[in-house]
Amino acid sequence: MTETDGFIERYSGETYGRLLGAIYLSAAVVFLVGMGVDHARAGFIGFVGLFVIGLIADFALRRSSVTVYDERYDDLTKKASAAVFSLYGGGGFVVFVSLLAAEFAGVYEMGPIVELFFMAWSAFVLTWGVFYTYYKYI
Repeated sequence: MTETDGFIERYSGETYGRLLGAIYLSAAVVFLVGMGVDHARAGFIGFVGLFVIGLIADFALRRSSVTVYDERYDDLTKKASAAVFSLYGGGGFVVFVSLLAAEFAGVYEMGPIVELFFMAWSAFVLTWGVFYTYYKYI
C-alpha cells in the first residue's frame, strides 16, 4: 500500500464518486461561464484543467482499494447511454431526414451550421455502429 491509499481508505467510495462528479460538472460549468462572460479561452483552460484533475483522481481511485463504481453505476450508465442515444439517434433522424426532404423539395436550404450538425450527428451514429459491431463480433 502506498501512503495515498491510507488517505483514500478513510472515506467511502460514494464520497469519492460524488467528488469526481463534482469535478467533472465544475469543469463544464467553468467552460460555460467563461463563454457567457466573453472569456471563452479562460473557460476552456479552466475546463481542461479541471477535467485533467478529474481524470487523475479517477485513475488514482481505480488503482486504490476503494470501490467507487459497482453494478449500480454500470446499470445507471447503461440506462443513461441508451436514453441519450435514443434521443440523439431517433430525434436526429427525424430532424435531418425532414430537413433533407425539405431541401430536395426546394422549400428549405441547409446552411453551413445545419450541415455541420448533420455531419456531427452522422459521426456519432457511425461511431456507435462501429463499437456495436466490434462488441457483437469480438
